[in-house]
Amino acid sequence: MISCFPIKCTSCSQNIKVHFSFAGYFPQETSFTCKNCSEKITVGYDQNRNLFLKGAELTKDEKDAIDTTVSPDKPLDMYSGLPAPMQTTMLAVKMGLTKMNLFETYEQDLIKSKQKWIDNKTFFRILKDKSLNEAEKICNKTKVFFLSELNECSSYFLSGEWNKLFTDFNNLFTKYKNDVRFADIKQDIQSQCEDWLEKIYNAYDSYFEHEHEFKKITLMQKCNQSNYSSKISCHWNDIKKIYADIYEATCSMFIIPTAISNLENSRNWNTFQEPTFTWEKYLETDMDGRGKNFESNPKLKNLLLGHDNRLRNAPSHSASKFDCIKSEIIMKCGKGGKKTEIISLAEYMKKTNELFAVFLNLSTKFIEIILN
Repeated sequence: MISCFPIKCTSCSQNIKVHFSFAGYFPQETSFTCKNCSEKITVGYDQNRNLFLKGAELTKDEKDAIDTTVSPDKPLDMYSGLPAPMQTTMLAVKMGLTKMNLFETYEQDLIKSKQKWIDNKTFFRILKDKSLNEAEKICNKTKVFFLSELNECSSYFLSGEWNKLFTDFNNLFTKYKNDVRFADIKQDIQSQCEDWLEKIYNAYDSYFEHEHEFKKITLMQKCNQSNYSSKISCHWNDIKKIYADIYEATCSMFIIPTAISNLENSRNWNTFQEPTFTWEKYLETDMDGRGKNFESNPKLKNLLLGHDNRLRNAPSHSASKFDCIKSEIIMKCGKGGKKTEIISLAEYMKKTNELFAVFLNLSTKFIEIILN
């Protein structure tokens, strides 16, 4: 379904004719930049299906209007000049009918994933702020049900190739989680449960609050479609720190695959190949080095998916900039931000999604350990 309506940019008074291609859920919103002045404009529909605008207002004047095609989900080129149905048809031709059907299936999976988070957010918040007993009492659900729904949140997001990437690690975790040699690390995690729950909750909330910004790229990734649109818009200030939020939580949780890697090599969970490299020294390493212990293990290396230390700090560096016209991030990297690197917004979103996939897989295991 397509809705067409004229709006006027409140920054420069440019008239814009919006062709809004509806997603299959409400509320829904998308954003783009005014082609005339680069102002961010948000268009969407609330839970009651009422239109709302930010950075623009409705107008009856269509003189010199710029045609703009937008959608919360479909990866459309907003200034292509082609109507949404034609762009969607072209996308179907490029992707093929099978992938286009998958596109629709994965779209529903992402909706279900976010809904599962919404359903469990209150329980999780009370769990971390108060106690398991309070969470069960107030939300009228058990920890078993909570874990089950959180696993569903993860499995819906990971449906398809991402799930397959973690099969080996999942099998290893099942193999060792009840091993007597694994008991000490489980006890260590449980002893710091408040810190872990806070860190994990914040990463969940950070991503899902702005999940709609990433969805177009997420769907293309899940369909193994690499031909991303170069015209992607977003609220950059809202998402520029999300990679870093997920990165810190994910790299912290690398202690589990590291422990499993040690066990796989017939050592204790906290004993490395080099006797002088103790567990204490491992925990003092920079987050970027936490995965080096298992990066050569074919069963564990997929946990480094989306891992890019540059994106940990550079996008939110005060000297870094976002070019909304080119959809590029001009990053200041290195000591003192003296080195300049450019990464496309699509690549930033792609790596954020991949890292979040790893995070979801690890976080469910951490919470299982904490609550058992």
